[in-house]
Amino acid sequence: MTSMGRLHNRDYYRDLAAYLRERTFLCPVGLAVTNPSTTVAEEVVVTLEIGTADVSVLGEDDLPPQPSTDWIPRINAIRPHQAQRVEVAQFGEIYEVRAQIGNVQPGTTGWSVRPFYIGARHTITVEAKITISANNLRVPVSGVATISIEATSRKLGVSDIKAMDLGDSADG
Repeated sequence: MTSMGRLHNRDYYRDLAAYLRERTFLCPVGLAVTNPSTTVAEEVVVTLEIGTADVSVLGEDDLPPQPSTDWIPRINAIRPHQAQRVEVAQFGEIYEVRAQIGNVQPGTTGWSVRPFYIGARHTITVEAKITISANNLRVPVSGVATISIEATSRKLGVSDIKAMDLGDSADG
């Protein structure tokens, strides 16, 4: 216990090392759709299918929580429901990323409000099948994107991890 009566997480640096291992190999990716037509694209949805066991794909809600120096972890605030969201699901070895972009005005670009995260433990190139649909689009637009991930390895010692301390602001 501290002088203020709080319990300390004795495994904080171990938790921090696990958090850094799981979080630092992930890269945030935002999705955008450009509407070159003269008509509003209504309720645009972008779907990516990434089929490989060699990558990790996570939504923002699936990211590992930041460790706390307190023994009792903090509870993340509940986020209000967003009409425009990004969801990630896994079906066997296929990841599906679905981003609701909303309406995209003619001649403009609409972006996903949140990213998804992708990473790999080794350098790899994967293909993602992309489907773009909209309420007023008769046939979805499909394509393939190539995603290149360049992984680097870095060994950290205890002193390195302590130097990277995320500065738990709850500590007095």
